[in-house]
Amino acid sequence: MEGGARLERMLGLNYEQLTGILSIVSFDELCLMIRNVLDSMLDNVYETRNVKNADTLSTVLHYIRENFSRQITLDDAAHSVYLSPFYLSHTFKDELGITFIEYLTRVRMEEAMKMLADKSLSMQAIAEGVGYDDASYFSKVFKKNVGVTPNKYRMRLP
Repeated sequence: MEGGARLERMLGLNYEQLTGILSIVSFDELCLMIRNVLDSMLDNVYETRNVKNADTLSTVLHYIRENFSRQITLDDAAHSVYLSPFYLSHTFKDELGITFIEYLTRVRMEEAMKMLADKSLSMQAIAEGVGYDDASYFSKVFKKNVGVTPNKYRMRLP
C-alpha cells in the first residue's frame, strides 16, 4: 500500500490466495502460486502510484488491523484520523473501491482463517477473537465470505 498499490486489488489477491491455498498439493504448485502473487502485487504497485489520500487511508487501515477484534465502527476509524465518518466513508469507496465494513470483514475473515488452524480454539473463541460476540453469526458471515462454514474450512486444513 505504501508503494501506491490499490487496496481492493491487493485484498482480492490476498483473499483469493488464502481461499485457494487448500487446493495446493505439491511444492511446485506452491512456488508457482507465490511467484504469481508477487508478480501481481508488484504490477499493482507500479500501475497505481497516485492514491490521493494514501497517508490517511494507510493510517485507517492500520487502525482497523490493530482493532479488528473489538467492536469498531466507521465513527471510531474516522475519529482516529480526525475526519468525519461521511468523508471517510466516501474516501474508502472512491479510493479503495470497497466500503469500510467490507474491509473490516475481510480483515476479520483472514484472521479467522489463521485462527481456525489452531484446533484447540472453539468457534466461540475464534468468533470473539475476530470481533463477533455470536458464534452463529460469525459462522454465517464466514460462509458468505469464504464459501464454506468455519467447521468445513477447518476440516480441510492439514
